[in-house]
Amino acid sequence: MATDPNVLTLPLQYMIPTDVLTDGRSLAALDWPPGLTAFGNEWKAIPNPTSLGTAHWRPHVLGADECATVTAWARALPELDLSGQAAPAAHLGSHMRWIEPREENHWLYHRIGALMAQVNRQFGFTLAGLSEALLYVEYGPGSHWHWRMDLGSGIASLRKLAAVIQLSDPSEYDGGTLSFVGLGTMDEVRQHGSATFHPAYLGHEMTPVTRGTRRVLLAWASGPAFR
Repeated sequence: MATDPNVLTLPLQYMIPTDVLTDGRSLAALDWPPGLTAFGNEWKAIPNPTSLGTAHWRPHVLGADECATVTAWARALPELDLSGQAAPAAHLGSHMRWIEPREENHWLYHRIGALMAQVNRQFGFTLAGLSEALLYVEYGPGSHWHWRMDLGSGIASLRKLAAVIQLSDPSEYDGGTLSFVGLGTMDEVRQHGSATFHPAYLGHEMTPVTRGTRRVLLAWASGPAFR
């Protein structure tokens, strides 16, 4: 039988116990599968793709007219109340609105869903769909994000793939530069109508907006918990 070239046979320096018992102060017993001990084992594994720590950029996801349409929709919707946020400084000068699915915007959901499916070929995540509505955000002067991830608690813990769609023309604002851990600054994300996709666990930051308004549309594809 041919050997799968994608499978690596690796020695295990130590096998994690299948069960741990304590007496309240120290380890009392450790268990391993029958016939095995902690040392001298090996396992077969398929390495994760190198793309798991990258971001993917796509130009011309939305046309200029479509960006304007999405902005008009969002501005007619109720704004989120951010006054009770634990870190209000992160929201300084920003305005957020959920764009829930409606017949007139189904094309937008289809557009983003198709892109999510295409980009996910690079990651191989198990995705169920968008558990949260699309989020429209305006970042005004002073608005910024310190280093953060898109993973959180509750429903946010199921996020796997994130999308940031640029609705502003880059001439409309200064600052608001997006950077990712290990990737540095991605100037191309400022292109009008472009989209940047990244794993929800990839750390990123946005420098303060110093002039004008940066408008973006955010989407998260969710799936079963990481294993």
